[in-house]
Amino acid sequence: VFLSWTPIADARAYTTVVGGTDNYGSLSPNDAPQPGVYPDDPSKWPAADVASVYTHEFGHILGLDDNYDPNAPTDSQGRLIPRLRPGQVDDAMFGADPSTTHLVSEDMINRAVERSGKVDTSKVICNMTLDSGPSQINLIFIELHDLTVHLYTCAYDLPSSDPKRPPKPMHFTGTWSVAGSFFGTSGAATYPVQTDVTIPPGGGTLNFTVNGNGHSLVMSAHFHWDQNGLLQQDEPWQIDGGTTAIFSPPYISNSKNTSSECPQ
Repeated sequence: VFLSWTPIADARAYTTVVGGTDNYGSLSPNDAPQPGVYPDDPSKWPAADVASVYTHEFGHILGLDDNYDPNAPTDSQGRLIPRLRPGQVDDAMFGADPSTTHLVSEDMINRAVERSGKVDTSKVICNMTLDSGPSQINLIFIELHDLTVHLYTCAYDLPSSDPKRPPKPMHFTGTWSVAGSFFGTSGAATYPVQTDVTIPPGGGTLNFTVNGNGHSLVMSAHFHWDQNGLLQQDEPWQIDGGTTAIFSPPYISNSKNTSSECPQ
């Protein structure tokens, strides 16, 4: 009913909505715009336009706002110069960046669910495990193997850009393991690790500290949220700020939505 198709190639693409408060980052159902049917002002979706238009407009039907700033300046032709609203994700509700114009971000999914008012997300418990390795590196004075990272969390909030309902930090527990030789010393060891981290909807850095034998090192990497509500690692782990890109296989995590350590 709300998706009007028109053969006019240069027609404006939009969805007629009512209500809403323009609190674009809010998760509240009271702030969600509602699609409507208005014969005198029909929604127009160009038949010749790209599929991302439908992703964007259907987002409005699900109660999502635009991520672009309607008060941004215009160019000499009177066209709005795309500018991302503060704190929002460069996804399909922004639509100005060709690399992300089709992206249905986890932030979009979370907000659509929350704004529907149909699901009590406080009763939803999510588990996640991050496993890296085993990886190795062989240089003249360094031979390390069985480098692994095992992290898990038994309950975490999905990402949100709503300043009134920020997600709680995720508490990860796990182990960091290594074996091999380093400047004349050799052996194997496994160290317990834990960290509390908040990854914004647009992605961020997860880091943890390994302490052992009077020494410490910091492991860190940039992660993003995928459409399954899991963290995906964007780069190999860094050790004390140094890249591990020469490690083989790549020292990077695989994610899954279960954990044997968590209550079932």
